[in-house]
Amino acid sequence: MLDNITGSIISVQVTGQSAQLNMNRCFFISRMRPSTALYVTKGGSADVRECLFLDFSSTVVVADRGSKATLHACRLFAQSSFDRLLNVSDGAEVLATHNILQQDVKGFGPAEVYLNNCKAVLLENDIETHAGIEVIESDVLLSQNRIRTSRRGRWGQALQIEGSSDRTHVVVADNVVHTSGSYGLYVHVAAACVFRVSGNQIEHVPVPSAAGRNVPIWLPNDFVPIHFANEVI
Repeated sequence: MLDNITGSIISVQVTGQSAQLNMNRCFFISRMRPSTALYVTKGGSADVRECLFLDFSSTVVVADRGSKATLHACRLFAQSSFDRLLNVSDGAEVLATHNILQQDVKGFGPAEVYLNNCKAVLLENDIETHAGIEVIESDVLLSQNRIRTSRRGRWGQALQIEGSSDRTHVVVADNVVHTSGSYGLYVHVAAACVFRVSGNQIEHVPVPSAAGRNVPIWLPNDFVPIHFANEVI
């Protein structure tokens, strides 16, 4: 148990099936790079609530099958366009509710929320980043989040979804999305994937330098979602 701790750290690591961490009301700031605030791997588990993590190159990393993390009412701040706020991969699972994930530095870095081959539920979060959310071949529910991106480059989508097999199951429902990139929502998935997008409000500000690419939603021509009904502002 880590409770009411404030300080500068490189990383808190939770490794192995017997490793369990409860972290409440902690404030950690990074003074070194590269640095990871929380690293859960090899079957470890972490329950993190009401914590603040500031200026880490990888704020929360959850990797390997069996690894699990719950983030509730936390604040994750990044101050570089190449920093990742949430990185979940290799069969890990994450539940994120009522968090603030923020990185508003303009640049050309990767998506700050990266979900690759994992299971993730993101519910009622406030996500204000440079390059948004990237989902690759994962089981993901994104619902009732506020998602805002500031990238004004060639791509710049708030949400990018890719999948090449039936391992991709994605539901994007009832989110409020604002993007100033070339795309609001970019989907490139195989027809075998389970994919539902509905009830979202998408506000898209076109990029003058990206003629021919400015669309709120981009779907492949041969892809038909199970359900697709959104309000484009």
